Amino acid sequence: MFSDIIDKLFKKKDKKTILYLAALLAAGVLFISLSFFAKKPSANASESETGKALEAATAQTTVSNDDYGETLEKKLAGILTLVDGAGDVSVMITFSQGVETVIAKDVTTDDSQTVENDSSGGTRNISANKKTETTLFVKAADGTEQPITLKELTPKIQGVLIVAQGGGNVIVKDALTRAAQTVLGVEINKVAVYKMK
Repeated sequence: MFSDIIDKLFKKKDKKTILYLAALLAAGVLFISLSFFAKKPSANASESETGKALEAATAQTTVSNDDYGETLEKKLAGILTLVDGAGDVSVMITFSQGVETVIAKDVTTDDSQTVENDSSGGTRNISANKKTETTLFVKAADGTEQPITLKELTPKIQGVLIVAQGGGNVIVKDALTRAAQTVLGVEINKVAVYKMK
């Protein structure tokens, strides 16, 4: 049947059709040979790639309370100096707690219930609950094991002190207070603004 098709094509002398079929045939052979010789990843390679991906996903920079506070104070002071009439600005932020790190844990619970019958015909139900938590670890590049960090909760702000050259002006003071309140998401009574000497 295939030879009949080729005979008909040659009889018609349709060169475009012959070239088209030859190109399709060559593309098919190339595709099959590429898929046959393509390198398949080994099981060990995929395991190491998964480990690297997990390590990269869980590798987070741990920020101390002091570093977080300093960074926040510098950013806030930098933006508050742009307020009209504020002049030089210094900011101090206090926190009621430190950075809270949430670690990944494998939690298993075992609930059991036992019914006991005594000799006088009475029954007693005994329920027992057992909860086991195991911290999940990931191996770092240097071979040490580190707990998997799910998230880090930023510390809660207790108060904000702003000292500015223009802090004596009521309008500037109000603008600085509202700016700090908006940026930090704190109540207005937690922000104090004073004039710099």
